[in-house]
Amino acid sequence: MYGPRPARNRGEYMNAGHCVFAAIVLVGGFVAELSKEPKSGFVLLLIALLLIMAINLHDLVAHLARIDYRFLLMGFDTQLALVEFAVPMVQASGALLSFLGILFLYYYYYSANVVKVFKMQQIDGVRLKKLRGGAQERLIREREGPSPLILEEERRRKMIAGETRPAHIHATTPYKDVLVGHP
Repeated sequence: MYGPRPARNRGEYMNAGHCVFAAIVLVGGFVAELSKEPKSGFVLLLIALLLIMAINLHDLVAHLARIDYRFLLMGFDTQLALVEFAVPMVQASGALLSFLGILFLYYYYYSANVVKVFKMQQIDGVRLKKLRGGAQERLIREREGPSPLILEEERRRKMIAGETRPAHIHATTPYKDVLVGHP
């Protein structure tokens, strides 16, 4: 970084403040994952990882600008190569891999749940069709009652036996009553 020493220190303090903020957001994301609504934690984790990646990439560019992007100088100074170049690069790469890993896990979890719900709806749909079909058949039987020829034959037998009351013909019942089983 160019400029007088106080300006460089201010830049380092700002960078440290951004790192602390990203760490707080990251911890908040992990804590939110334990809540009843883990999607908010997922979003916070992704935001924190993006912040960490951006901070480290900015730090890397700032360090490279300080040496005017002369990579050959890193061969003469091990600290420059490790601290100023390798650490921000590894941190940014790790944040990117974590971001992609969490995103992939969430996508996998979400798509697996969608497939599971879709399959359950298909199975339940078949079961409901069978139930509806069975209920429809019962409703038709209740509405039609016994066939008319059988009713007429029963009426004749009862009249012959001395019973003068006509046979009771079932009246139609609402669909709901047939399903519930109440006449």
